[in-house]
Amino acid sequence: MPFTDLDALLIAARKRSLLDEAQAETLRQRMTGAGVADRAALQRWLEIEARLGGDLTGQLQALVTPAGRDFGAYRTLSHLADGGMGSVWLACDPKNQLVVVKTLRSALAQQPNSTQGTEFMKRFEAKITMQLTHPSVVRCLDNGVRADGTAFMVLEYVDSGDLKDLVELRGGLSEGLALAIFHQVVDALTEAHRIHLVHR
Repeated sequence: MPFTDLDALLIAARKRSLLDEAQAETLRQRMTGAGVADRAALQRWLEIEARLGGDLTGQLQALVTPAGRDFGAYRTLSHLADGGMGSVWLACDPKNQLVVVKTLRSALAQQPNSTQGTEFMKRFEAKITMQLTHPSVVRCLDNGVRADGTAFMVLEYVDSGDLKDLVELRGGLSEGLALAIFHQVVDALTEAHRIHLVHR
């Protein structure tokens, strides 16, 4: 069964800590009961809810990907985050598997002749990253450039939290757990250095 825009919205809302698992399930039931079956219906439902007030609805609206934001064969489902180099999107590959698409900030990608633009393009280069395979590293699956010039790379989707989530959940890390995580990071960096990839 294909991932829906509603599925993606709920995943993104949980990743951003806007909803916990129970709240996400309650929202799924409300929207499904209201007949929300596609992106247009999802956007209409959120617009109606937004008129009723509430910060959460506005935050959820911001996660819904506008039509036409696909990256080649990857159907964009939801906006996950913005970072220093660009944006991160939850998407579906042609086999209907969830992936993450990371983009390069347009202004940087469009300056290939400038030192800064060239440097960012080198850092964004996915071909060497695709060679990096390690259990502690999210795999780079593909890369490309959209018709509008946006450079992107496609990463595997990992359905778990990040280190910040773990620290918050546990109220800190024990020495043993911190050392175990540090060992995994060093092991992954060693593999990156083996193929001459420097993590910045």
